Amino acid sequence: MAELLDTLGLNGIRVLRCPVEPTAILDAWAGAELAVVIDAVLVDAGAGGRPGQVRRHALEDLAEPRSVSSHDLNLAQTYRLGMALGRAPASVVVVGVDVEDNDHGVGLSPAVAAALPEAVRTVLDILSQQAEIAPHQQS
Repeated sequence: MAELLDTLGLNGIRVLRCPVEPTAILDAWAGAELAVVIDAVLVDAGAGGRPGQVRRHALEDLAEPRSVSSHDLNLAQTYRLGMALGRAPASVVVVGVDVEDNDHGVGLSPAVAAALPEAVRTVLDILSQQAEIAPHQQS
């Protein structure tokens, strides 16, 4: 996903990869107005989820983990830590791609790979909306 966004050469946009530890993004978030996080989200079949489905989430929409450790923070906890440290963006939007499992493996499932163009369009829509709002906030 990051590679696809990198090829677009978006002016003023930093594309970062954070494969494991969410706290690694705190430095990148410092001073940012908006962070768009693209991540795999386990399918919730009861909520109509299916592998490859792309959805926008607010941080508060994401489930809290059952165990909490400073060595295994989820995205919402990382954001709260960033807020406490003064290194959180003004807002965070999560673009989730539903996956059947999130075990480490080789490559993407066919359903998730097919969803990448839609996920890129979703990110571009979010960035476009932010660009439209930003000039109005400055006046």
